[in-house]
Amino acid sequence: MKSSKKDKSLKIAVPFDYDLKFGFFLKPDMVNALHSRNVQILPLLYDEEILNDRLAEADGLLIPGGIGDLEPKLYGQEKKYDCVKILAERCEFEYAVLEKFLKTKKPILTICWGLQMLNVFLGGSLHQDIPQDKPSEILHDQKEAGNIPTHWIKFIDEHSTFISKDAPRKLKVNSTHHQAIDRLSEKLVAEAYADDGIIEAVRMKDHPFAWGVQWHPERLKDDPIIPKFLEACRR
Repeated sequence: MKSSKKDKSLKIAVPFDYDLKFGFFLKPDMVNALHSRNVQILPLLYDEEILNDRLAEADGLLIPGGIGDLEPKLYGQEKKYDCVKILAERCEFEYAVLEKFLKTKKPILTICWGLQMLNVFLGGSLHQDIPQDKPSEILHDQKEAGNIPTHWIKFIDEHSTFISKDAPRKLKVNSTHHQAIDRLSEKLVAEAYADDGIIEAVRMKDHPFAWGVQWHPERLKDDPIIPKFLEACRR
C-alpha cells in the first residue's frame, strides 16, 4: 500500500543562525517543535552552491528567529543605536533564499527575525529599537521564560486564516524582540496587532501561504501557527 503525503515526513528548509563561538545552530525549541511533528529539517548553512537543490527538495520554508538584527541599510537607514547587532551574512543569504523560494509558491512561515526579514525583503522598514522608536507599556522583550505568554494580540479580521473558525480573535503570546515592523510592505497584509499598535502577524497578498508572526510559536503549548503551516505543506 502506498503511503499518503499525510503519512510522509515533511522536509522543511530552515536557515540556521551563526555565532562565532558556536558556529551554525538552531535553537532546541525549534528543533523539538519540528521533529515532534514528523518533520525532517533541511539545514540552510549559507552555502549558495547547493541552495537550489536544497530548496527544490523542501516542502516548505521556515525562517526562524535570530540572535541579531537586520542590516538597516536594507531598508534605507543607518544604524541608530548601539543595541542594534547586525548579522550581515545571514541577511545576504536569506535575501537569496527568499528570492528563489518565493517563486516556487510553496508555503513559507517566518518567525520574529523572519517576519522582519520578509517585510524588509518586500520593501518595508523596521523600528530599530522599540523602546526608543516607539515607547510602549508592553515589554516586547519579556523577562519571563520564553514559553510563558505575556501579552495579548488581536486578529483584526474575524475570518482570518490564522485562527480557527470558532476560535477567539485574541491570543496571548510570548515576546522576545526589540525590533518590529515600522512601514509595512505593500505586498503584505497585517493580520494581528498588539494593544500598542505593533504588528504581530502578516500574510503575503499574492501567495498561497506566506505568513509571518512576531512571537515564537515554537515555544508555546497549544500553538496553532506551526500546525497550520505544516498542514499547508502537506497539501
